[in-house]
Formats: sequence, structure tokens, C-alpha cells
Amino acid sequence: FRLAPIDIFLLLFLTIVWVGIFPNLETGEAVEKAARITGLVVAPYFVTRAVVNSRASIRRFWAGIIVGGAIISIGVVITSFIPDYTLGFRVDGVSTAPRSGFFNANPIPTAGVLTIFIPAILGYVLIANNDKAAAAGGALGVVAIYATYLTGSRGSFVIALFIGIVML
Repeated sequence: FRLAPIDIFLLLFLTIVWVGIFPNLETGEAVEKAARITGLVVAPYFVTRAVVNSRASIRRFWAGIIVGGAIISIGVVITSFIPDYTLGFRVDGVSTAPRSGFFNANPIPTAGVLTIFIPAILGYVLIANNDKAAAAGGALGVVAIYATYLTGSRGSFVIALFIGIVML
């Protein structure tokens, strides 16, 4: 494992995040947010860079994303039928539309995870060598898009649309 230029920029960003917490140390929220960025973004990135280094490991990593995304997508759809897991938010005392999460998970990060899963599964459909695999992948993609809709989070759709436009 050798540091690439992008790794150095990520470490510089992480340094700025941790140095930036000092003005807000008294609340503890800054430390919590910096720890989240470290644990949820930087650490998985470097673990992935260290582990995913061959074609076989890339396939395993991709399969892990697909299986994890399928579990979360199906879980969101199933829990959308269970009133205890459908989160209704209140604005000025008026209940808004319900939002589904993965059991009691916050719907916004759930939508973010699904936004990662959708291109992975659709990419799988494009390279599948047989029709049954492509059909199964397409069905999972539709379930993931519907699950993202159930979360009520528009941000993930906007990001996906932006990335799609940039990729064109």
C-alpha cells in the first residue's frame, strides 16, 4: 500500500477537520462530527484502498455492496408497511408525510446508502453475462429506487441526477 496523491489530500482534509474543532470544544458536538467523518468516511476509504487491490477483491467488494444494498432496500420496503418503523415528522404541529428508514435508522443516511447501491446494481446489470442475472439485478435496482423514494429524502436523487449529468 502506497499513498496516492488523493490520499494525501484526504489526510489534509481530515487534519483541517480536526484542527477546526478547537473553537467548539465546549459543546462536544464538533468532536463527535470530526469522529464521524473519520470513522464513516476516512477509515473505510483507507481500508478499502488497502484491501481492494486485485480483480478478485474488486469483485468481492462489489458483491458486498450489492448484497448489503439489497438487504437494506428490501428492509426499507418491508418496514414501510409496519407503522412502528415509519417516521412521521412534525412541522408546526402538523404531521408531514411518513418517511421510512431501515428499521429505526435515520431515513437520510439510509437514502445515502441506497444512492451508492443503485449505480452498483445497475452497473452489474450492464455487465451481466446472462439474462436471468440481468433481470434479477434490474428488479433489485427498481426496489432500491422505490426504497429511496420511501425514505422521503430528495438529496440522494439530486446527487444521483447531478452525477449522471456530469458523467454524460
